[in-house]
Amino acid sequence: MIKFSNVSEKKEHYLKDWDRLVYTILALAVLLFTWLYGNTQPFNSDELVQISTSKFFARVIPACASGVDLTPPLFGFVFSLWYRIAPYGEKWLYLFPGFFVSGSIFLIGVIGARLQNVRVGVLACFLAATSTTIFQIAFEIRSYAFLLFFSTLSFLIYIRRSEYFLNMSGKAIFMFGISLAFVAYSHYYGLFICMGYFIADFFLCIKNRIKVYAIFSYVIAGILFLPWLIYFLIHKYDVSSWFPERRANISDALQVFRYLTGNLNILLIVFIVGSLLVVLKSFLSKYTKQSFELKDFFAIFSVCMVWGFILFFYAYGAFVDPHYNIFKNRILIERYYCGLFPFAIFICALALDYLYGKNKMFRYAYILLAGFLIINVYQVIPNLPQDPNRNTANWLLSQSDIYSPETILLSLDDDYGFQEYYITRQGRREPVNAITQWNISKEILENAQTVYLYASWSLPNPEQLVNEKEEFLRLYELKETRDDLRIKVFERKR
Repeated sequence: MIKFSNVSEKKEHYLKDWDRLVYTILALAVLLFTWLYGNTQPFNSDELVQISTSKFFARVIPACASGVDLTPPLFGFVFSLWYRIAPYGEKWLYLFPGFFVSGSIFLIGVIGARLQNVRVGVLACFLAATSTTIFQIAFEIRSYAFLLFFSTLSFLIYIRRSEYFLNMSGKAIFMFGISLAFVAYSHYYGLFICMGYFIADFFLCIKNRIKVYAIFSYVIAGILFLPWLIYFLIHKYDVSSWFPERRANISDALQVFRYLTGNLNILLIVFIVGSLLVVLKSFLSKYTKQSFELKDFFAIFSVCMVWGFILFFYAYGAFVDPHYNIFKNRILIERYYCGLFPFAIFICALALDYLYGKNKMFRYAYILLAGFLIINVYQVIPNLPQDPNRNTANWLLSQSDIYSPETILLSLDDDYGFQEYYITRQGRREPVNAITQWNISKEILENAQTVYLYASWSLPNPEQLVNEKEEFLRLYELKETRDDLRIKVFERKR
């Protein structure tokens, strides 16, 4: 039991880390919000693929290595454990990414306070907790919550390691290397975040700010990730045909910046202003030959990380190789960059803190901004676009002939996750007679009377059938179309 000599000492003890309490409350509020609104977000087809992959441990590595799941296997393995113990329902599965998103919010606050002051920490944590981007990541059982969390954690460890520039301990170097390996195993775009750290350390090494042995962090990360990278390159499929060829443009890059600032123009402006202020201060410091400060280094590092990452891929997608560029369409651009979120939010918090320091009247504007951000979350998140998979399953199960031996559910995609979670509800219901287009046969078609044609990502079309297309068109005629459910109903010709 802690004993205090007087009341003021007791007060000082409990108020010393009051900001950590604020970070905890905000993080838990986001987790609670995720749980409360979880059932309003049906799983999309990518998430159902994740369920299919993670249903069995043995499926994770083959799926990730082949490119069926275009991420390293870390999330698949850990989520597989959660899938086994979580109760049925979307909100329970969304708690899993929610835990890591909430942890990221707490760490973002800690980073802001450690690099600048408590006010920056609170601002950064609040901006993160009220960002619609955070909730988009939380409402998706994919590896992006891992990428966000481990990117934020590695940033904090990098800061702690760099506080002893010329006297880094072996433990600090080792821990940073481990954190980079987790970033890489979260998503392949995490490799470029690791590259950003390496470039920064290479620059510091040239300037004699750190010792050469600090580079061993990257050796450790490389040793840990290289086995998987080799295995992946040996076993991966050619997935280039999955994506349309389109050159990137400026509006695509701008959308990524908007994504990192919660899809709000006002915060995008704050981020741009903050970036300009950081760069301007860096040039002025060099021009006036002011002493090197750690907080200034991390501010310019954060600016370079965000701008450099996005502009590099924009240039690559616009001028080098449009077929594999990540600006294919909106849904594919944004989430790949969530690892940059802590850097972008830190810059926004710096800008707001700078303006507050210039004029205390800004506090009233910040109160209005805080109210707007909270209202925006309550308006946007419950009304996010919803995938029809759950409604599709409910409609199918309501059909009187769905369990008939003469009825088949023919999927144009690998729909195991759809079957597992929405049709049988993890074994709580009887399975229907379902088959994919790769397993269809002439015998099956000849014995069926009704076919429900289903597609996961687009409207179904029998012309897309790989096997027995001519036989299908000869035997069946269209009876009903439900484009809203991605279903077409075919009956045997009379």
